[in-house]
Amino acid sequence: MVNRLKVAFAVVLLLSFYSLSGIPEVKGVFGTVITTKTITPSLALPGQSLTVKINITISGGVVPAGGPVDSCLVIDRTGSMFGQKFMDAKTAAKTFIDEQNATDRSMIIEFSEQAKVRMNFTTTNDAGKIELKQSIDSIISPYGYTNLYAALQTSVDEVIAQGRPAALRAILLLTDGRPTIGITATAKFVEQAQRAADNGIAVYTIGLGGPSVPDPVNATLLQEIATAGNGKYYFAPTSSQLEEIYLTISAEIHKPEPAVNVRITERLPTSIVTYNNDATEAPTTVFPNGTIFWLVRQVTSDQAWVATFTVTALKRVAVVQSISPTTIILSLIHI
Repeated sequence: MVNRLKVAFAVVLLLSFYSLSGIPEVKGVFGTVITTKTITPSLALPGQSLTVKINITISGGVVPAGGPVDSCLVIDRTGSMFGQKFMDAKTAAKTFIDEQNATDRSMIIEFSEQAKVRMNFTTTNDAGKIELKQSIDSIISPYGYTNLYAALQTSVDEVIAQGRPAALRAILLLTDGRPTIGITATAKFVEQAQRAADNGIAVYTIGLGGPSVPDPVNATLLQEIATAGNGKYYFAPTSSQLEEIYLTISAEIHKPEPAVNVRITERLPTSIVTYNNDATEAPTTVFPNGTIFWLVRQVTSDQAWVATFTVTALKRVAVVQSISPTTIILSLIHI
């Protein structure tokens, strides 16, 4: 009678967070790394192959104590915003407020020819959300020209002065026009956005179009501001799309940080199987004792890391399928 050997390849993961150059340092916004592995088929004779698949994902998206978000909503109320655009902009901003957690804070800045703080940072618990949304509703009817530089400078000043160092800080700058008064030089806008980034603040810009003027905004300028500010630029051809953009940004600033420098070690039982050197993700090192090692620079919350490879059975092998996936709660390390 031929003995059946049970095999379960072991995966060992070492994970850590690092503060990357050029990326705002964020404390406490992290999720759970989940590893799963499958081996098929469940039975192999000598000389037959088995396929091994390792899958690493980041799930969750909670903001634990000590890791809240401070967001600054900058709303355009210039004359060209009059009508449905202004109503949709207010609705989108209030939807964003509703999406924030009880440990977060938001502030409201309005601008036309000047920039004005409508409401200082307020905790987005139930009571705070009501106050913030009332503040948004109270913004007066649109009029005047577009002093976009004042809007950006004021928001950067306020978030630097009032934002919590332990929070992820973000500015959401909405405009439907090009700067028409005040400073208009692109280099000056980039300087302000870079100042924000240097202080750990991400700047998101939102350009709003319109049916009569398809491209009223300076998309190049808004993109440069977002790039220098470690944020993103979004364009809404119509105001009805603003709400979805605000929801997207909310999800972006609340998602877990990527896991970086993930070390994956797969230990093969060389008395039972041999590795066929065919991994879909090339290992960093393959050791003579059958250990396969990967160094993965980054795994984000929206993209899994997957490696598939085959081994050849040296003996009759039965695969143990009852192994539980490994779950690791990440911690944050500053170096």
